Amino acid sequence: MSVISQTSIIENLTSSQTASGTKATSGSDAMGKEAFLKLLVTQLQNQDPLNPMEGVEFTSQLAQFTSLEQLYNLNSSFGSVSKAIESQNNFKTLELVGKEVSAVGDGLSVKSGESTGGYFHLDEAAASVVISVYDETGTRIRTIDLGPMEAGQHEVEWDAKNYTGQTASDGDYSFAVTATGADDQSLSVSTWIQGVVTSLSFDSTGYPILKVNGLNIDPANVFEITIPEESEGESV
Repeated sequence: MSVISQTSIIENLTSSQTASGTKATSGSDAMGKEAFLKLLVTQLQNQDPLNPMEGVEFTSQLAQFTSLEQLYNLNSSFGSVSKAIESQNNFKTLELVGKEVSAVGDGLSVKSGESTGGYFHLDEAAASVVISVYDETGTRIRTIDLGPMEAGQHEVEWDAKNYTGQTASDGDYSFAVTATGADDQSLSVSTWIQGVVTSLSFDSTGYPILKVNGLNIDPANVFEITIPEESEGESV
């Protein structure tokens, strides 16, 4: 006579649930209960007559199954809550459309021979500030020497021309700011862009992407939201 170990019910049930994934439905829950009852009956039918399962052991296995089922139900509940939160966050992100935002970044966009701008902040006065512009391949196509500059906020202005004076093709570009002090030591520089959110889209994973100045912006990089001057309201 074959003998089924006293832990086989939970082990088999666990492996079955794992193989089917952690996403549970009412159908898979029903199958889980049926599988447990089937295994339980089989174990009782095949237990060793000389060493039958004791009541305490039987109760223990029932308790283990109950705990396991509760864990799967809890996991399913967390999944529902997560989806609800994600949906709520997407609606909040949608409210950014039409608003002017400032977001950490270094992107520039050229369209019809005109470039968007950017901003940078110097924590202290710089003896020399140089802006480098790069195309999408990472090739530097222009440098702009701004000379010495005071501490504070400054704007990045690029005429959309490269080293040879030709107008850059439409597309995305980036800028980098190099600042040095009087002792030729590099200074800390923070950069960002500013513009109106014109649209909202979602990537393949469902993550929201904002369109600002023709650039794709991660909502997590937004640090200031302002209602445009032509609209009523104040800075958020």
